[in-house]
Amino acid sequence: ATRAFLEYWLRWTESPTFPRRLAVPAPMQGLVAAADAMAAGSSIGVGGFLKFEGSPAIWFSERFSPADFLPFAAVADDAQKDIARYELFGQMILWIFAQRAGQHAFLLALRTLCDSTGAEATGNRLYTGKFPLASFAQRLSLLAWHTHTELRISHVPGVLNDDADLLSRWDQISELPSAWDLDFCIRVTVPEVWNFKMDVRVWPHNTRLKWQHPSALMGQ
Repeated sequence: ATRAFLEYWLRWTESPTFPRRLAVPAPMQGLVAAADAMAAGSSIGVGGFLKFEGSPAIWFSERFSPADFLPFAAVADDAQKDIARYELFGQMILWIFAQRAGQHAFLLALRTLCDSTGAEATGNRLYTGKFPLASFAQRLSLLAWHTHTELRISHVPGVLNDDADLLSRWDQISELPSAWDLDFCIRVTVPEVWNFKMDVRVWPHNTRLKWQHPSALMGQ
């Protein structure tokens, strides 16, 4: 825990200094965002979505195992023991999604929904003395610093979090309701989220660009 904190602090001190507004950040308008996680044995499901008014939902649904997180944080073999951490990981994905949907040069508040009181409290305070949950809180605070975004998590009862719950439990095979268009599904990995990797995505996937996609330039 001590080494993890020192590494976190080192990265923080190496980050550039950004100006901070004194005014309360304005919430993103016309946006509904929610995430959920499930855990059973060594199986972890994380799902969620961003829905801007008048646009299709951008969503994710991934399956992981504790081994996927071990290079970054100490987690238990029984994933259910760390469910609050995986709920918080889902909020990290939403945060990155908001940045991919549109970069912001000013401070904004991203309001999201979560049915885990532990993840909600930790995400809003960006602090906890409990490890390894603290590792996830530290990553969230760094993400907030790099993106100039404040995360405001609101609690929603599990029975009212049906959409995010469905995505967290999707088996990647069964047919989904029409609201979840596969063309607007973003695949993510643990290293991408943990290290805040940004890239360029287009929707639908068959969209033709008049310029060369940056990914195509990587091999040149």
